[in-house]
Amino acid sequence: MVAMASCYGKTLSPDDVKDKFHVPSNWVGTLFPNLEQDSELPIQVRDQAGSERQFVLKTRRGVYLKTVFQRRGWHKFVRDLDLREGETVYFWKEAVGGRDIMRVQVRDEPQFVQLFGVHLVMPNE
Repeated sequence: MVAMASCYGKTLSPDDVKDKFHVPSNWVGTLFPNLEQDSELPIQVRDQAGSERQFVLKTRRGVYLKTVFQRRGWHKFVRDLDLREGETVYFWKEAVGGRDIMRVQVRDEPQFVQLFGVHLVMPNE
C-alpha cells in the first residue's frame, strides 16, 4: 500500500477509444498541475500490470483549458488492453519513495482505504 491523492474515473466514449482521450477539466489542477496552453507534456504512467507507459498530454487555447491524451501512446494502451466504449479508466497519483507516480487502471475500480488519517490505495494487480 502507498499514499495516494484523489482517484479519478471516466467512462470511455467512442472518441476516447477510437482517437484520443479527452481529459475532464476537473482533473487538470490535481493530476496535471502547472499546465500551459498550447503545450505538449509527456506523462509517464504505470498501468495495473506494472508496465510503464507514456501518454502525451496536449492542451489547446480557448475559453478554458482543453486537454487530451494524444493518439500516440494512448491508442497503443487502448489496443493492448482491448478497451471498449463504456468501460471505465481510473487515474491517480501515488507517493512512492518521495516522488509522485501516475497510475492507471481499467475496468476494476481500485480499492481505497484510510489508515491513521492517510488515504491508501490497494490496486487490483
